[in-house]
Amino acid sequence: PNLLRLLLATVLDEAEINAVDTAGTPQNKALQWLAPINMNRITRDQLVQRYAMAVFYYSTYGVVTAYSDATYIWKNKNRWVSSSHVCQWFGVRCGSDLVVKELVLPGNQLSGKLPREMRLLSKLDRL
Repeated sequence: PNLLRLLLATVLDEAEINAVDTAGTPQNKALQWLAPINMNRITRDQLVQRYAMAVFYYSTYGVVTAYSDATYIWKNKNRWVSSSHVCQWFGVRCGSDLVVKELVLPGNQLSGKLPREMRLLSKLDRL
């Protein structure tokens, strides 16, 4: 994850980097999820998009964690934090450029706070 962390440091602020380095945070979980990725097969922009989406997933309790209540776990998390392209994840709509434009997840039991990393999804215009 060191190369991955260095790459993310080019787009994250100091508080976000601290969160990446803190075990158990959504940011750290997203980094760990991305760790096995082949850096030769993904662009910087694709990596940042996957990271931001994974932080969103972990921040809104897509899975049970020590900090979440199982009552509020997502109802449908089809393909989220999988090897599928983010545009294939449930509730994600992308443009022809394969960049996330909308997250449509009504009734999916999201809870928690929207992470600051959502700003990295620069073309997101509907949530």
